[in-house]
This record gives sequence, C-alpha cells and structure tokens, in this order.
Amino acid sequence: TPDIKPVGGLVSPDGRRVAVIQGNRPPTATLSIANVDGTHRRDDVVTLPLIGLGEYVYTPPIVWSPDSKFLRAIVPSSDPFAESATLSTWIIPADEASPREIATFSGFPIEVYLSPNQQYIAFWKAEPPQSNRRELHLARFDGSREVIYQAGYQLEVRGWAPDSVHFVFREGPSGQPQLGNICGEYKPLTDAPTTSGIDWVDSTRFIFIGDNQQGRELRLGAIGEPSILIGAFNGKDATYQVNREDAAIGLPY
Repeated sequence: TPDIKPVGGLVSPDGRRVAVIQGNRPPTATLSIANVDGTHRRDDVVTLPLIGLGEYVYTPPIVWSPDSKFLRAIVPSSDPFAESATLSTWIIPADEASPREIATFSGFPIEVYLSPNQQYIAFWKAEPPQSNRRELHLARFDGSREVIYQAGYQLEVRGWAPDSVHFVFREGPSGQPQLGNICGEYKPLTDAPTTSGIDWVDSTRFIFIGDNQQGRELRLGAIGEPSILIGAFNGKDATYQVNREDAAIGLPY
C-alpha cells in the first residue's frame, strides 16, 4: 500500500531468512522476518520508531547472529534529542519465540555502534543535558556493565576495529582520531594529521587520508606502527576503494 515503504533488508548468514524493515504510518516502522522464498512470514515482529533526519530516515543497528538463529537490535526512543532519550538492546529470535528487550541505556540513541562480535556498544551522552560536553560510554550488550570511558567537548564515536577490542573516537569534528581499548587507555590512532574517516582493511590495518601543507595523501596505517604513504591526491577531492577480499594493500607482491 502507498503508506508502507521498504526501508531496508538483511539476509541471514546462512542465506535462509531475510529481515525486512518497513516504514509504516509515521511515526513507526516494523520489522518482519520470512524465509527467502517468502514462506513462514512473520509480520510486525517488532515496532520501531521512524525517525526522520532531513532527507534521510534513521535505521537502527540490526544484525543477524553468526548462527542465523536471532537478530540483535539497538532501538532508540521516539525522540532522540530529548533529555530523557534512551537506547534499548533487543534479541529478536528467527523462530516463533517472542522478541526480548535486554537492557536500556541513557544516551544519544542514533549514534551508537555495535562491536563486530556483537558483545559491546559504544555511544555518547551529553552531560550536562543539551550541552556540547559529552561522555563516551562503553557497555555490554546485555547490560551487565557500563562505564564512562572518556569525557570531552563534542566527543564522537567513529566505530569499532574488527577485533572488537579497539574503537575509534575523536573530540570535535576536527579532532585527531584516538584509538580506545576496552581493557586500557587510549592513544593516537595515526601519526599523520587527518580529518577523514578510518576504513579498516583487516584487524590491525586501516586506510585513511592524511592532511598536510602540500595537500592530501592516501596512507596505510597499522595499530602501533608508523603509517605508510600510498600516494598523493591531485586536487581537493580524495576518494578511494578497498578490496577487502585479499587485503593486498601494503603487502609485497
């Protein structure tokens, strides 16, 4: 019908099922699960807030478990900009069992990152409320532990490393990226100034765009090692693509 529009879909790792998020009548969306051939369809398994962000619609982090038996979801409260905004972790079974809300956290719910091993989340919370001073929170998905890792001006979480132990954050849009560790202190991620994002090649190496007085350059970084210059960019724009299937960048032929 005209008022129901697909927002996104996820195929399970075993290729047998698909989870589909559909925009329903505002302000909600729903998640449905079915076999890829359309059989055993379960509609409206979970109701999600439909949050518009300008020209975009926010889709909560939803991922399949590696064994394809359930999905993990991080569901925001309906008004993410309210002082009382929360984010809740959910387990959504692929079979007929009911979904379960696991834990609820206080924080900005539309900038939350789930670790690759699906055990941890990272997000920020304004403290005091409605200010630019933020706390960086780390927590277990099941709610069994939550800590304030760091505090500062406009802290931003930039995602997890593939090892699910390290994560990247920065203070302010122009701040240099820091490499956090769920078991220890943080340290600078790169040895070259950068305002770009970090693109992980594998568990220890990453691609980034370095900024210097001569211009921008593509560099290969590694945790705890000096970065390697791949090449300089001509002009203002800088784009690249990484082939993660062989992760050959930086290795000898």
